[in-house]
Amino acid sequence: MHCTAAGCCREAITVSDAPAVIADVIGQPVKHNIDRNTWIEGSVATGGPAEYGEMLRILTETLASGHGSQPNNDVHHVTGVPPISLSRLRAANRADLEAVRGTR
Repeated sequence: MHCTAAGCCREAITVSDAPAVIADVIGQPVKHNIDRNTWIEGSVATGGPAEYGEMLRILTETLASGHGSQPNNDVHHVTGVPPISLSRLRAANRADLEAVRGTR
């Protein structure tokens, strides 16, 4: 599965790639291994509307089947600014992200 962070990335990253980037910033391991049905059912069980659960089911199935968004030129076309990689975004905002980490 390949995903892009809307508005910031021009690279295809997997759900497995993103936690490593995030872990580097927050200084602790990050895992992404939750069962989709457990997540969806939990969202509804904690007060989310059933309709939202059904939408999550559709969206997560779309991503899991490899039909998620792919890198394109939309950000550059709309904003006039080329997108940057997730790693570059992290580096550019490292001080702010570390400040947030320090407040926990």
